[in-house]
Amino acid sequence: MTYQFTNDGDANGTAGIEFQLPDGVQIANYDPESAYDTEGAYIFGEVAPGETQSVTVTFQVADDAATGDQTVTATGTITGADSTSTVDTSVTVNSADDGTTTSTTTPSNDGGDDHRAANADGSGEAPTDGVSEVYIFPDATVYKGEEDLTFAGGLGSSLTGVAGNAEGTILSPPVPQDQSEGRYTIDGESGSDGVTVNTPRVTQLDVNNQNGKDISGGSVSEQNARNLTVAADWNFQEAEDLEITVEDSSGLEITGDVVEGSDTIKNADGEASWNLDLSDQDAGDYSITVEGTEDLDFGQASQTTSIALNTDDDIELDLGSSSVTQGSNVQYTIRGGVAGNVHHVVIDANDLRDSTSNRGATQVFRNVGDVNARGIITDDGNVYGPNEISELGSDESIDYLYAAVEIDDDTGVGVGSIDTQYLDDTSIDVDVYDAGTTPDDIVSGVSEADSTSLDVTEGEVTIDNPSDTYVVGSEVEVNGTAPSGLDSVALYARDQGDYELIPIGTISVDSDGTWSEEDVRLSEVSDIFRITGTYRLGAIDAQDARNSSGGLSPTLSTSDFNSGTSGQTSLRVTKTSLDAKFWTINGQVAQETGTIDVNGTAPGADNVLIGFIGRRGSVVTTTSSVDSDDYTFDEDDISISNLAEGEVNGFAYHIGQDDVVGDGELPENRNADVNGLTDWLRNGQGSRDGTQIWNAFESETIDDSASDDNVVQTSFRLADASSRINTVYTEGHEASGLNPIAVGETAMVKGQTNLQPDDNTITLELQNQDGDTVALTSTDEWSWDGSWSLEMPVGDDVATGNYTLEVDDGENTDTVDVQVVNASELETSTSTSTSTSTSTSTSTSTSTSTSTSTSTSTSSSTSTSTSSGSSPGFGAALALIALAGAALLALRREN
Repeated sequence: MTYQFTNDGDANGTAGIEFQLPDGVQIANYDPESAYDTEGAYIFGEVAPGETQSVTVTFQVADDAATGDQTVTATGTITGADSTSTVDTSVTVNSADDGTTTSTTTPSNDGGDDHRAANADGSGEAPTDGVSEVYIFPDATVYKGEEDLTFAGGLGSSLTGVAGNAEGTILSPPVPQDQSEGRYTIDGESGSDGVTVNTPRVTQLDVNNQNGKDISGGSVSEQNARNLTVAADWNFQEAEDLEITVEDSSGLEITGDVVEGSDTIKNADGEASWNLDLSDQDAGDYSITVEGTEDLDFGQASQTTSIALNTDDDIELDLGSSSVTQGSNVQYTIRGGVAGNVHHVVIDANDLRDSTSNRGATQVFRNVGDVNARGIITDDGNVYGPNEISELGSDESIDYLYAAVEIDDDTGVGVGSIDTQYLDDTSIDVDVYDAGTTPDDIVSGVSEADSTSLDVTEGEVTIDNPSDTYVVGSEVEVNGTAPSGLDSVALYARDQGDYELIPIGTISVDSDGTWSEEDVRLSEVSDIFRITGTYRLGAIDAQDARNSSGGLSPTLSTSDFNSGTSGQTSLRVTKTSLDAKFWTINGQVAQETGTIDVNGTAPGADNVLIGFIGRRGSVVTTTSSVDSDDYTFDEDDISISNLAEGEVNGFAYHIGQDDVVGDGELPENRNADVNGLTDWLRNGQGSRDGTQIWNAFESETIDDSASDDNVVQTSFRLADASSRINTVYTEGHEASGLNPIAVGETAMVKGQTNLQPDDNTITLELQNQDGDTVALTSTDEWSWDGSWSLEMPVGDDVATGNYTLEVDDGENTDTVDVQVVNASELETSTSTSTSTSTSTSTSTSTSTSTSTSTSTSTSSSTSTSTSSGSSPGFGAALALIALAGAALLALRREN
């Protein structure tokens, strides 16, 4: 007897069987000397979790064994498992003709290998037509959705799930379509008799052509649709047969017209196939469905695929575009082929550009899509790909460019692409050959299956930057556009003769057709752009610029340059220049803050030397980097507080295009560069005063022999911080000088300062005679001419009388006396004031030559108003005192 063990546990265990045997029956192949010498037991090897093992036990029937019906009980156990399994086997012991006894066994699990039967006693092969009654015995597999089932062999009318999603659920025929998969037994215990529920599945569905290629979901021509095979696998073969259904695009079933033989297949191996012939059908889409014949035709038990039938009975070659710009990629498609067949697509080598290398020739056909191989065909019929082209013999010549293209089993077509950057700008024939045509056949002149023309036109290269002008010494981004199919471009420059290579290598063309190279200093990489003048900057497809050795040609004639895929622009080269602004307040910088901002532009310079020379000979310098994109420089808060008060000479300087300071020599053999000039300014002046140092600086730079240096110069005063009040009046009553302000109105106060805005704050207070503040306001915003203005609301609760206005800038203060009056008294008040302001600004700009401009403006105003009567607290005597005070204040300011 053969017993089968399955370890349903989670750990390895040793399997064994304990028998209860009839009298006179014993195990014959049990080794009594083994370690498991236990009477009535049979122990064998280790069984892993989920593993199934079998063991065959041989029994010996003694001569004196009792005859008749007996029972052999076997209880199986796996060490570590939670349960045991018992099998009772009925045996009949008969007397042999010679007086000895023999035994026969009749298993209690009827139904054969699949535990299914046509009859209740377990006899007869179970039908698989899906409509006949089937008897299910222990250990059978039933499928979701099966009907016409009857449990037999002691299974009862219903079973209980053992584990997982099936645990505790009831199973009884017919099997619901949503029944949980798993083991079901008579009592819900894993060791008891039961069945397994599985999901019916069609596991594979293919439509194969004569090459054995699966073309399901693809297309086939009518000519090649005669010998198709539909192949399917299914897992419920013991339960139900498989049938095929074919429908045309209108939904009409045409199975009988296109399927040879029966549309239903019974196969115990679970494999089915049908011969399909669509050659006489109309072009269109056809659906093919395989599923169970009756109950099992739902979910995964039913699978459908499609196939498109076309009329492409002849091999045809289509191009994505019949005319393209040189450098573009163009797609081609082979139609009418059989999936799995390989066709050669060919271009004559005479259509290559003269500059195309042998390796470039192998890359005309791109390695994309359905291309299996590509390369060239020689006059001897030999083929070389990109990796073998170096082996091309000197006595071999390239006759053709080719791609081997396999017809795809999904789409029914073969697709590839041509890179036209290697082809001449002309009309090119692209040929396709029948399957089986060899390179030798092609060289021998066999006729192509189809041919089409591709017109390749010359592309255009543009230069977008630089445009119009270029400053000697400046770094620029050189960029432009080119046909997207080009790999790279090369740059050339032209004066009056040939184009000369700019030796920066090739510049890659991006997929969007743009190319760029950053930080190119044209005046360094090309002598042509070192001298001012107007020249040509050109860009050309690198393929057109290569010489016979594969490198870029040092020079190209105008004809050669223009005949390639190229473009050029006119570029005017100018010398370096400099512009700078020194931010002072009305020509002054306050000593207490002691900083100044400088910014400007310096095309052609990497950095700018900024310096300040005090009147006693002290020098402050700093170097500012120039932005390579917009040529700007900007230095904030340069400290000059250690310079002596008085006039300061400021300058911005950079070396000209000759790249040396002045004539190339500095005192004491210092290097004639910015570092050397800085050292000389700081450490080489001895006892010179500011004016002498400035004159010496000009002599060594802009005034030196043959100098092309650039300097911007300015002068200003370094002075004590100062803020003062110039004008006071009530809003709506504008007047110059110091005027009364009204209760409940807004006082307008204006003045002058030499402090920088934003970094400093001006605070204004209105104080009474006791020193109490009755109004307060402040600002950090004023113009660079030093004029500030504040609005101060005067409250309704402010008493009329004499007050002091004080301005405080954090460094010093200034006060004036004002009178606060009622608003109604403004028309009857008398005010006499004189205010004089003078501003002078001087700037000098020098760039090889010197220009000086000076502007001076002075404004004076006197306003007198008189009315009859007297104003409260402001009589003639007080007016005289006010005039005297004003004179003293003016004298103090003058000092």
